[in-house]
Amino acid sequence: MNQPGYISGETLQRIDTTGEYIVISSWQSVDNWQQWATSRARIQLQNRIDAVLSEKTEYEIYQYS
Repeated sequence: MNQPGYISGETLQRIDTTGEYIVISSWQSVDNWQQWATSRARIQLQNRIDAVLSEKTEYEIYQYS
């Protein structure tokens, strides 16, 4: 949450599929997100999360239209 360009985030749980979630984060720019996404700290954190979930997290980038 203390990353340059980070604005906000929310986690939503799918109501018709147990255990499925989507996390939406808003950033000032794609560059801000990519700097965080490729940082050692984020990669280490994501590896721990993926190990707990026993699956790899998927990412998509969207913009307001």
